[in-house]
Amino acid sequence: MTAKIFRHGDLLIREIWLIPSDAVRKSTNIIAEGEKTGHNHQLVGSHQIFETGEATYFEAKQELSIEHPEHNTIQIPKGIYKVCLLYTSDAAD
Repeated sequence: MTAKIFRHGDLLIREIWLIPSDAVRKSTNIIAEGEKTGHNHQLVGSHQIFETGEATYFEAKQELSIEHPEHNTIQIPKGIYKVCLLYTSDAAD
């Protein structure tokens, strides 16, 4: 089976097989905070978000949406995912 990969703005969302055992459950629907505009990438639907010191993960318990005011809403199928930040802003910006 091939892992699914999605792009949402500066996020790459990659399907994985399991969440790391050291990941901590979070009570939020935000998978990434906007660095410049303050807008957040939010999950809409049944989910659980986890974090380690290095990454954010989530379990989509059913198909869900990822929303952000500056990007099109995308649909993510049921599964387990890792959120990867593709770009970071330069402090001099």
